[in-house]
Amino acid sequence: MRTQREKIAAMMREGNYFDALQQMHRLEVDVIEDWAYCYIVGECYRMLHNLDYAQFYLTQAKAQREGNIEILYSLGLVYDEMGWYRDAMEPFKTVVALDVDMLALYHRIGILYARNGQLEEALEWFGKGLAQVDMLYKRGVKSLEKMLQSRRRKAMTIFEHVFPRGQVDECSDIEFFKSLFSNDMGVCYMEIGDKKQAEAWFLKSVKSMPKRVQFDDPFVYLRKMPHRERW
Repeated sequence: MRTQREKIAAMMREGNYFDALQQMHRLEVDVIEDWAYCYIVGECYRMLHNLDYAQFYLTQAKAQREGNIEILYSLGLVYDEMGWYRDAMEPFKTVVALDVDMLALYHRIGILYARNGQLEEALEWFGKGLAQVDMLYKRGVKSLEKMLQSRRRKAMTIFEHVFPRGQVDECSDIEFFKSLFSNDMGVCYMEIGDKKQAEAWFLKSVKSMPKRVQFDDPFVYLRKMPHRERW
């Protein structure tokens, strides 16, 4: 039989954030004293776009549970949504330090740097992502999701924060990330003004794109898309 906490956590995972919060308020417990409840409440508020409350509860959860990947990731997303890009980098980088195979975070950190106009740093992080992809290839890994689940990580939760529902299977392919990072590199070089490098990276992106994943044609950036819209 599931505990009350498990039932409320299930509501959160199913997207019933308001109902989960209502159930939390009915409990005769001090939410602040329990890191798991703080995480659930903070995550519900984040998904309901109440960022101030989300930040408060997730910060409480982080203080009680240092090094928890999901808490750190959610807190980074809150800072990102609040426009606090530099604050968002700290928890994201901590997650990568704890688990170098969280490929989606190399993309997010690079995007944060690019938004802040730090294109060299953005290129560095996209390059780190590509290097980690190569390491996974050498280890014979093809599906990031299966690898993370085999290590008992809550991989699906992480993926669903980054990509739309229904696209998790496609986005867990290592080939997807190789194509994504190559595309990111191309856009960065376009922003810098190096069209030759941009074309080379866009070509690599197209060549490594998985057949069942549909990206917009990356060469559109060379023709008509204002560079800043990418970030």
